Amino acid sequence: MVVTFFNNFDTMGLFRPVSVVIAILTLLFGIIFYSSIATICGAISSTKEEAASNQGLFIMVLIVSFYFVLFAGLKGEDVATWMYIVPCTSAMVLPAGVCSGTVSTAIAAIGLLVMIITTVMLVILAGKLYTMMALYKGNKVNISKAMKMLMASGKSAG
Repeated sequence: MVVTFFNNFDTMGLFRPVSVVIAILTLLFGIIFYSSIATICGAISSTKEEAASNQGLFIMVLIVSFYFVLFAGLKGEDVATWMYIVPCTSAMVLPAGVCSGTVSTAIAAIGLLVMIITTVMLVILAGKLYTMMALYKGNKVNISKAMKMLMASGKSAG
């Protein structure tokens, strides 16, 4: 029975080469995506204590995304299309969806493209924040203050 299952992958639309490539890329960019959020939280921290406190943002994004995926799965219905496209949730559902054939290749490609673009933007933002904070000395910086400083540096550069 197991051999028959593996022999029928092509007729069932499971584990097609393009699906496996999209799934692997989604896993890689999902890890980089969540790592870049954690990096942004660390970038605005000047001490270990601040870094631990600022990681709350990363943890909240991860937990909320996890619960969206969990509760969608508990309803027993198909995963909503937006969950394959939004990077926070697509990192968790897209690899399985594309390999099992429950999501079309077009939606999978769109989800991967959105994740790549978002991840690149977050990595660039993290780099700018690190550069900005390396030169900043003074009061404790929170997320809103860092965003104001980032916007002010963007206006002076433009």
